Amino acid sequence: MKNRPAKSSTAADITSRKQAEDALRESEAKFRTIFESFEDLYYQTDLNGIITIVSPSVYRLSGWKPEELIGQPATLVYAVHGDRSALLQSIAEQGYVRDYELTLIKRDGSRAMASLSAHLLYDTGGSIAGLAGSLRDITERKRAEETFRENERRLSTLTSNLPGMAYRCLNDRDWTMEFVSEGCIALTGYKTVDLVNNQRISFADLIYPQDREDLWNCVQDCVHNKNKYQITYRITTADSKIKWVWEQGQGVFSESGDLLALEGFITDITERKQAEEALRQSEERYRTILEEMEEGYQEVDLAGNYTFVNDSFLRIFGYSRDEMIGTNFRLYTAEEEFVKKVYHAYKRIYKTGIPIKVLNGIL
Repeated sequence: MKNRPAKSSTAADITSRKQAEDALRESEAKFRTIFESFEDLYYQTDLNGIITIVSPSVYRLSGWKPEELIGQPATLVYAVHGDRSALLQSIAEQGYVRDYELTLIKRDGSRAMASLSAHLLYDTGGSIAGLAGSLRDITERKRAEETFRENERRLSTLTSNLPGMAYRCLNDRDWTMEFVSEGCIALTGYKTVDLVNNQRISFADLIYPQDREDLWNCVQDCVHNKNKYQITYRITTADSKIKWVWEQGQGVFSESGDLLALEGFITDITERKQAEEALRQSEERYRTILEEMEEGYQEVDLAGNYTFVNDSFLRIFGYSRDEMIGTNFRLYTAEEEFVKKVYHAYKRIYKTGIPIKVLNGIL
């Protein structure tokens, strides 16, 4: 009877120990499952940098088998760019390092770009016992970043050399700019930072007041129908000059069809507009002189059709302008010899480009 309490106590002790062992095995099983499913290469080293633990993922990432690396220096798997002591000092001072870029060395000698995240390990007495770290292959990410940077460089070079301003803006009344190329300086006199997000002035404020509504309506109509828009209008530059510009753009839509922004290009066409205006005025003066001539004057194309006749010509022949324009001079000329002379004159003009007077300048 005296031994029964001892037996009960012993049984309780065994039960607690078994429960602890079961819990430990369960914990180790969970850890092993997680450890073996690591995508990154996980490892631990001792104070001398010798690998003591390495995850199975090492084979997929580097071609090394875990058992080949146990007992080997970690430098067999990775190489630090530059001075390795700088990495070790950083870990010693902070206790860890994050996303430190280095080179992953594969079993076949090939190399890949990788990042290291690591921290110090401590023993139960609080002393440094080693290092735990993970290596991630970032080759594809670095290539994508490099491609992105190269595309950005090319785009920057292209837009900076365009004779105008590339832009991305919101479809609001201010035409709030999210991006403008360096060409905005030559076009508007304002810097990119002045226009982006309306920091100093909105692009709408640059548009000539009488042209603002036409521009708005044109863009809205084209965006509604998901068409490109092209329009000419005037802007007022930073030094108060009026410029004519030509703009082409289109809406940028999400996959669900929502309008995200407008993107396009604006270029200065002031010289062209001035040349067109000078030509128009010159033609007006030319027509005025021809209309005031007492002599009859006509212009015909190579087929002999009238393209222009002045009032004196109409008065002399007694026809209206509508009756003559577009019709052939043969209808109004009975003399066959006259027709032949005109025909040969046209042929000579066509071949040589030298104008000829025919029959006292009637033609």
